Amino acid sequence: MAGHGQAIEGDSSATPNIGDYASSASDIPPQIITIGSSEILRSFQGVLSAIKETEDFGQPVIEWLSMQNSGHEPDNAADKRCPETWRDELRSSIRDEVLQNIGLLALEITNIRGKVRASLDISSADLSTAWSTIRYVMSQSTATKGLFKTMRSAQGFLVVPLCSLLKDGNIDELWRFHVWLPGEKRGIPQRAIHSHQAFAQSWIIAGKGTDNRYSVEPTANSKDATHATYALVWTDSTGTGTKYKTHQTASTVVNTGTMVRTTHLSTSTHVQDMTYTIPAAAYHSSVVEEDVLHATLFVFDSHRGFVQEAYTLGPIDEESSTQLRDPAGISATKLVELADALRLWEIMMAKAQEYSYMGDLESALRSLHDALHLCESTADFPSVTKHRHEALMEISIIHRRQGRYEQARVIMEATIEEMGHNSFSGMELSGELSIVYRHMNQLEKARQAAQDQYATAKQLGHEQSICRAAGTLGVLYYQMFHQSRNVSLLDMAIAHLTERVDIARRLKTSLADSDRDALIRRKYFTTRELIGLDRLSRCHSARGETKKGVQIAEQSVRVSQELSDSTVLGMSCFFYGLALLADGQRDAALKQFTLSRGCTPAIAFCKEPSEEHSRYLQILVDAGANLDEADEQGYTALDYTTFNGHHMMHDLVLRGLRQSFVANGVNDADAMITLRERESLLRKYYREIFQERLRPVLVRHKNKHQDALRNLRQAYSNALAASATMSAQFDVFKYVRYTDFLSFGKMPRSNDTLPGSGQSFARSFDADSAAREIDFVVFVSYRWMNTNAERYTPDDKDNTQYNRMIAAVEQLLAIHPSLSRDRIGLWIDHACVDQDSPALGISALPMIVAQCDVLISLVDDQYHSRAWCSVEVKIMQVLKKSYGLHKWYEFATSVPEGSSDSGKREFMLREGPMDLEINIADKMLSFEEDRSKVLFLERQSRLLGVLD
Repeated sequence: MAGHGQAIEGDSSATPNIGDYASSASDIPPQIITIGSSEILRSFQGVLSAIKETEDFGQPVIEWLSMQNSGHEPDNAADKRCPETWRDELRSSIRDEVLQNIGLLALEITNIRGKVRASLDISSADLSTAWSTIRYVMSQSTATKGLFKTMRSAQGFLVVPLCSLLKDGNIDELWRFHVWLPGEKRGIPQRAIHSHQAFAQSWIIAGKGTDNRYSVEPTANSKDATHATYALVWTDSTGTGTKYKTHQTASTVVNTGTMVRTTHLSTSTHVQDMTYTIPAAAYHSSVVEEDVLHATLFVFDSHRGFVQEAYTLGPIDEESSTQLRDPAGISATKLVELADALRLWEIMMAKAQEYSYMGDLESALRSLHDALHLCESTADFPSVTKHRHEALMEISIIHRRQGRYEQARVIMEATIEEMGHNSFSGMELSGELSIVYRHMNQLEKARQAAQDQYATAKQLGHEQSICRAAGTLGVLYYQMFHQSRNVSLLDMAIAHLTERVDIARRLKTSLADSDRDALIRRKYFTTRELIGLDRLSRCHSARGETKKGVQIAEQSVRVSQELSDSTVLGMSCFFYGLALLADGQRDAALKQFTLSRGCTPAIAFCKEPSEEHSRYLQILVDAGANLDEADEQGYTALDYTTFNGHHMMHDLVLRGLRQSFVANGVNDADAMITLRERESLLRKYYREIFQERLRPVLVRHKNKHQDALRNLRQAYSNALAASATMSAQFDVFKYVRYTDFLSFGKMPRSNDTLPGSGQSFARSFDADSAAREIDFVVFVSYRWMNTNAERYTPDDKDNTQYNRMIAAVEQLLAIHPSLSRDRIGLWIDHACVDQDSPALGISALPMIVAQCDVLISLVDDQYHSRAWCSVEVKIMQVLKKSYGLHKWYEFATSVPEGSSDSGKREFMLREGPMDLEINIADKMLSFEEDRSKVLFLERQSRLLGVLD
C-alpha cells in the first residue's frame, strides 16, 4: 500500500468522534475493564490479516505495544489500562493515521472481547463507541476507508472482515460486519438452516432481524427427512479446502448423503443494540424482510466453544451448490454509511417515542422532523419510502395530539394514498385518521375509517389494531348516542369499549420481561386500557349506572399511576370527576377537576379541541376550575387554544379566566385578559418562527457555512412579510455597520442618525442591500451599566462598554483575518431596538441571536447572573452545539472587579464555555414579570437544537 497519512494534532477530523450520538436504548451504565497490551496486539494482528497486510506494515504499532509490556507477560498487571487511557496514548504515540486508525479499531474489538469473556454486558454506550470507531475508520477517514473489502455470503448478506485470527487452519476468532440490504435477494430458503464451528455472537447495529432455532435429528427414512446435511469448503486465490479462508472468492456446500428431520424450536426478534448468541454446532437461520436493511457486528469465538464438524442443511436430492463471493461493486464504505444513516434514524424515532410517552409533544415533533429530513436528504437512504411514511405517520399523530387536525388530516390522507389502503401501515393510519375525523365532528367519516381498520385487523388477527379500532368505535358510538339518544348505540359503545379494555389487559399480561421493548409496549397497552376505562365509565353513567361508572373510573385512576403522559393523566382525573358528579358526589368531583399531575384536565382537553371536548371544558368552567395553570412545558389552556385556533374553546377559557380573576379580587380583569392573550399570541408566533421557519434552514445548512446565516435572515424576513399579525409582534432584523459605530464615538441610540446624512444608525435587513454592505453580523451581549434614568445611554460616563465593544471586535478581526472591518455589522440592543417603544424588539430578541454569526459576551462580575444575558448565551450554546454555524466568545478578564489588581485588568477574547450550566429560573431580572417570558424562551432555545 502506498504511503501512510499523517494525523494532525488537534485536527478533530483526524480521529474518530466517539459517541457522536447516544443510543436510543434505555441501558445500564457501561462497565469499565482494564486491558493489557498483549490483548490489543493480538487484535491488531487480526485486523492486519483482515485487510491483507503483513506484520511488517504494522511494525510501529507492534513495537509500541510490545514496549508497554516490560515483562513480556500476557497478564502483566502493570501493563493494564482502561480503554480511554489506551485511546489517548495511542493517538499521541502513533502519528501515522492509517496505523492509528487500525489500532483504534483493534482496541474496540479488544474491549468488547474482554467484556464478553468476563461475562459483562455490552452496554449501548459500549456499542455506540465501537460503532463510532468502525464508522470513522471505514467510511470517514480517507486514510483507511478503502482498506476493508466486501464479500457476499450464501445466506443473502454482505460481509466485511474486521479482524481475522486463525489457528491451525481453523477459526480462532473472527470479527465481521454483516449487512442485509433492502431489495437484495436473500439466501435460498432451502439452505437457510445452518450451524457454525465456533461459538457466535451478534450485536445489532441497525434494522430488525429474526433468529430461528431448530433441533436436527438424523433419519434413514426419506419420508421423514426434511433436509440433508451439507459440508462446507472454501476457495481463495490459493485453492479450495476445508480450512477456513479469510479472503474467499467462493464457498461450496456438498451433500454428505445424511438425511435429517428438523423441528422448529423458537423465534426471537432483534433490533438496535440487542445481542444474541449461537452455540457451536447449534442450528439456526436468520430472517430479514426483503424491504429492510439489517446490520450487525458479528464474532466467531472458538474460546467459548468449537466443533470440527458443522453443517449447512439443504435439499435432499441436490449434490452441491457454489456461492461466489463477488459483492457486485458494493463497497464496505457504502455499507457503513447506509447502516449509520438507518441507525441514526432509528435513534431519532426512538427519542420521539420517548418524548411522546412523557407528553413532551414539541420535542417529539422536533425529533420526528429530524428523522424525516435525514431519510429525505441522505443519498440512497435504505427503504426511503418506507421510513419516510413511518416518520410522516408519527408526525401526523403528533399534529392530531396538538389539536392541529387539518394538518394531521392532510398528511394522513396523502400518506394513506401513497401506502395503499390495504397495506398494514395504511390500515393503522386509517385508524388514526378516524380519530382526526371524530375531533373534526365528521362522525360518519370517522366511523367508516374505524370500521375499515377494525374489519381488516380482525381479518389479519392483529390484536393490537383490533384493540385500537374497538376503542375508537366505542367512543364514536357514544358520541352518536349523545346526539340521537338511541340506546342501542350506547350498548354498542359499551361492547366495543369492553373489548378494548379486555384486549389491552391481555396483551399487557402476555409481554415477556425479556422483551427489550416490554416497558414501552406495557405503557402503550396501559394507555389503551386507561382510555377505554375512562370512556366506559362515561357510558355506564349515561345509562344511569352511576355506581358502576365511579367504580370503573377508579380503576382508571389506579392504572394511571403506571404512566407519565400528563395529558392522559389529566383526562383520567376529569372522567373520574365526571363519574363522581353523575353519582351526586359534587365536592369530590370538583377536587378531581382542579387536580394537576403535570397537566390539568382543562389543558388536556384544550390540547385536542373538539365539540365533545368543548362540552367537557364547559363543565370545568362552570365548576370554577383554575384555567391559569401551566403544564410541565410552560403552556396554559389559553396557549393551546391560541395555538390550535379553536374559537369556541378559546372563548370558554377566556370566560373561565375572567370569572377566576374577579373571584380573586383582581382590580382590572379585562386588562389581565388582554395581557394573557398577548402572551399566548407571542408564544404561538415564537413557536412557529423557531420551529417552522428558522430550524429547517439550520438543519439544511448544518456544518455548511456558505450563505447559511444569510438564508436564515431571509427566512425570518419572509416570515414577517407573510403575516401582518406576526410583523405586528416582532421587530425586523437590524444591524449597525461597524465602521459607523467606530466613528460615532459613543453608544448610539435607536433614534440617532448618521452625521451628515440623516440616515438611521440601525439599518433594516434587506437581502440585496445587506449583501452589498455586510458579510458578518456580531451580536453584542452586555450588561447595562447606567443606573441613572436621566442618562441617554446604557453606558457609564467613561463609555466603558462602548470601548469594550470596539476592543472585542478588533480582537475578533485579529483572530479571523479573513473578515473585513468594512463588512461587519453589529447588533446592539440600544441601537437596534426602538428605545421609545421597545416591545417588538424585546420580543424578537432570541430570534435575532440566531441570525447573527457570532455572539460576543462582555463579561463582568454580574453578567452571568442576569436573565436576559443568560437567555442570549443559552440560545447561542444550543445553536453552536447543534449546527456548527455560529461562534460564541467571551470578552473577559481573570481579575475580578474591586480587587487590588483591578487596575491591571486586561480583557481578552476567548471561546465561550460550552459546558456552562445555565438555569434561567435562578437569574436576576429588572422586571420580575418577564420571568415567564425568559423561561419560555429557554425552552424554545432547546427546541431549536438538533437531537440530543
